[in-house]
Amino acid sequence: METEQSGGLALYTLRDTLPQNPRAVLQKVADAGYAYVEAAGWNDGQFYGMSPAAFRTMLSEVGLTPISSHQGGATLENLDQMIADVKAVGFEYFVIPVPPMGAFEFDGDEDAQYE
Repeated sequence: METEQSGGLALYTLRDTLPQNPRAVLQKVADAGYAYVEAAGWNDGQFYGMSPAAFRTMLSEVGLTPISSHQGGATLENLDQMIADVKAVGFEYFVIPVPPMGAFEFDGDEDAQYE
């Protein structure tokens, strides 16, 4: 019996096991019935040690669709490359959970917001 695929999985939840054998882990994700993935493993132009093209191919081969990429390491220096790599994989959404370093100011007075 084949599992019907639906829903998505944030690959951050597999951050400790995914680098060991990406293909096997991604295949298990697909076999569990997930259809979509959100990546959080971009580093120096690679997703989980793979070029964007190789990662896109592997996702396709195991039957997963890239839906979003969650990138907490975005900086003003790497943002253009990160966006290009996210597009190359085919992600629809690019999520930055906090503003890139240098794109905001903090005065250190935590109580100021409550005055």
